[in-house]
Amino acid sequence: MSIDRAATLRQAEKLLRQGKLDQAIAEYVRLVEDQPRDWNTGNLLGDLYVRSGQLDQAVVQFARIADSLHHEGFNSKAAALYKKILKLRPDDDRALVQTGLLAAEQGLLADARLFLTTAATGRRSRGDHRGALQLTVRIGALDPHDVPARIAAAHALHELGDLPAALHDLTELANWLVEVDREDEAVAPLREVAALDPGGHQAPRELARILVKQGRLAEAAPFLTAETIGGDPALMLVAADARLRTGDTNLGFELVDTLLATSAASAPQLAEVAEALAADHPDTAFALIDRIVSVRIADGDWTAAADALRRFVSQAPGHLPALARLVDVCVDGGLQPAIFEAQGLLADAYLATGAASEAKYVAEDLLTRQPWEPAHFARLRAALEACGEADPDRALADWLAGTPAFGLDEEFHAETTPVDPAAVAGESGAPALFESDAPPAVPGPAAESEPSLVLPDPWTTPLSAGGVSRADQPPSPPVPPPAKAGRANPHEIDLDLIFGQSHGDEPAPPPKPAPPATIEEDLSGAIDTIPSPTDPVPAAASAPPDLESVFATMREQVAHRSPDDAAEMAYARGVALIETGHLEQGAEQLRLAMRSPARRFASASRLARAYQDLGRTADAIEWLSHAVDAAGVTPTDRFDTLYRMADLLETTGETASALAICLELQADAGDFRDVSDRIARLSRAQAGG
Repeated sequence: MSIDRAATLRQAEKLLRQGKLDQAIAEYVRLVEDQPRDWNTGNLLGDLYVRSGQLDQAVVQFARIADSLHHEGFNSKAAALYKKILKLRPDDDRALVQTGLLAAEQGLLADARLFLTTAATGRRSRGDHRGALQLTVRIGALDPHDVPARIAAAHALHELGDLPAALHDLTELANWLVEVDREDEAVAPLREVAALDPGGHQAPRELARILVKQGRLAEAAPFLTAETIGGDPALMLVAADARLRTGDTNLGFELVDTLLATSAASAPQLAEVAEALAADHPDTAFALIDRIVSVRIADGDWTAAADALRRFVSQAPGHLPALARLVDVCVDGGLQPAIFEAQGLLADAYLATGAASEAKYVAEDLLTRQPWEPAHFARLRAALEACGEADPDRALADWLAGTPAFGLDEEFHAETTPVDPAAVAGESGAPALFESDAPPAVPGPAAESEPSLVLPDPWTTPLSAGGVSRADQPPSPPVPPPAKAGRANPHEIDLDLIFGQSHGDEPAPPPKPAPPATIEEDLSGAIDTIPSPTDPVPAAASAPPDLESVFATMREQVAHRSPDDAAEMAYARGVALIETGHLEQGAEQLRLAMRSPARRFASASRLARAYQDLGRTADAIEWLSHAVDAAGVTPTDRFDTLYRMADLLETTGETASALAICLELQADAGDFRDVSDRIARLSRAQAGG
């Protein structure tokens, strides 16, 4: 039955004015029950409940109105009523949730997150764990860009027992992050997917790809399994690299072997992996290189096999197994003159590691085959000294005297003893003085077309005819000249050039040798007297040449090498000589290496360091300046070199020069090391402060 609303409103107002609050509330209840959609009267009734202290009734009244307004789309008015409830009861769960949801609908994400998070905390404190998880899921759905909230929501779904939904949301999040170029953030959801779904392969594969791309190989390794790799050569290469770096060599080499067997094109990339491993894991890196070398040899490509080993030893200098393998490959592949370079590096490594006997054997072989190389003399002398020889110079002299390529034995001291070139050459006609199975020279009558040849004795030949003084000069070993075209062995001795004859020419009368005498041999200066490869070769004369001209002629033996090869060899020899204490000989080799632009910086820098170690600061500064001016020097190397120059100049009191270099360095490199502090210090020194 309807009521007279106007009369009822007047009566309620009178009661309020008379202070009869309860009676006024009763009248307003009648009005609200008569017309429930009268929001204003309902709101007034809620306020009266608050005034009378009836909070429960007030909350119910405000919530009823707010729900209705929300249902009809009046969200802002509904939110205002829910906030009135929160003023009365800040922990009211329903008001918090509804206020948060309404804020989200209005795009107020920060407010929504705050109200829902507060509600979830309240539920958790009351022991309603499931209710809290449900709110966490709602919070995760608020903002697709809120990665932590979405991951937390996926965790909540998993705890609520909805694993498929959790995996779907995490995968969707990871894919979105990859699409928007936020791969670093995609790692977290991918890890969650991999952990929640151990049997899946897509997430681990994608995770491994991202981690590898970021250089985080150790983190990628656990996800690079046979299942995730499949037959993908790129992932297999990455997996092998990661396993080898983390010490899992068994699986790493299994992958390497599979890769080499199925994809030969991967060998260069595996070689790069080995070179990267060389510094920290040299033995593992060599085992990898050795596999690559075996594949190259199986393909018949001996040059590629040797190149792979050479690049490796450049990253791991002195690695004995690698150097020994390099010698084997060069010998088996017939790679001349790479054999000698490899032997030299091996001998130097033996010396550096204290294997003196092995170094001695290699140096003897090198000196027998390449007697014109001063570095071989230095190596053999160093090896003899390391073997404990009290007088290494005398021991070197004894060895030279007892070696057919060098010795002046009694056969050649016998008066007018001829040498038959055909007999020396053997059946092939090519000289075989350095072959182990070469037949010995035997005396015999000279052929009519070939004059008899007699080896001049430098001790009895007059000085004017090319002899040497016993008192002033030690015996120098005769050295073979350059190989003629068509020779079987480019390192064998051309007897015609040694004795100053050519076919069709009449030989000069041989000097008559004196009886042999016992002499005290001292080769301490022999090596230093050998001329540089760049010295001019004397013109051929009718008289027998002296030993120096023979040495100069023999040095043309190496002229066929390319400048870069010669520079590489000279650099290696120079470094080895310096490291074994032969500074001047090493410096000479490094100066030769500097003729190649590719080796100019490294040679000058190494020589500067050697002089600096000896306290020869001025020389060190000079060679550092050569290094700075080298072509192709990288900015980093140039900055480091300038810094070293400034440091040395400052220590010698050259503050003005040091300051100028520091200013140049600061202009080019900015805040490089402590250059700013140095400039300040040098400026004060210049000002006398």
